[in-house]
Amino acid sequence: MSELKQTQKWVKPLVVTLVFLIPLLYFFSPMIFNGQRPTGVDISASKGNTNLYVKYQEESGEKVLWNPNIFAGMPVYPRITPTIIHADSFISLLGKVIYSYFWYYLIGALGIFFLLRYKKIPWYIALIPALAYMLLPHWMALLHVGHFAKLRAFMILPWVILSFNYLVDKRTWLAVGLFTAAFSCIMRTQHVQVTFYSILFLLFLYLIPVVRLLFEKQWKEFFKLVLKIGVAVALTVAVSSQPFVSLQEYT
Repeated sequence: MSELKQTQKWVKPLVVTLVFLIPLLYFFSPMIFNGQRPTGVDISASKGNTNLYVKYQEESGEKVLWNPNIFAGMPVYPRITPTIIHADSFISLLGKVIYSYFWYYLIGALGIFFLLRYKKIPWYIALIPALAYMLLPHWMALLHVGHFAKLRAFMILPWVILSFNYLVDKRTWLAVGLFTAAFSCIMRTQHVQVTFYSILFLLFLYLIPVVRLLFEKQWKEFFKLVLKIGVAVALTVAVSSQPFVSLQEYT
């Protein structure tokens, strides 16, 4: 009997792993095994726009801060994000082993899966929307036209919602750290549109539970939660502000 329970213990994670990995390996096999990369319009245009200053960087060894060859000149420095100990830096390291957007797809699917599991949805039911989210055709379109920042942001979005939900429920410093990690990760993509969407999601889903604490006169819990949300936002700004600060400084 104990051996049967031990076997069943591994069945669920094995099924979840296979359900996510099989379609991912199928879709990304040309990129993983053959070294192919998307060549959409924006990707080709980007190579044309950056060709001269990339060559200059290679020849001179200097870091270019301005691209004079597009729209009468545009800044490059806001896109120079320093490497720090962060989730996105770890994903970049994984990208040296297997194509990085393979990992982002997997992260997005796991985000939906764990969000639904946190909401007490049975694991075999949670698999369905997680798989649907991962295989949404729009993501592959974003990948092939070169909207990489938008794709990364959408794959992080489920984790932002999950970590904020955990913060609202638990109100612990661990929850603050988890939300800071997720929210700063989406901020560091520098995709303002999806970041704005994520804030709207959080307001729509959690404004009423937070305000309800006031109406129920749970003053201590309300101010405790507001304080920790404030700390998380401040840490997020500190972690992800560098490109935006440099943009303000030079413009």
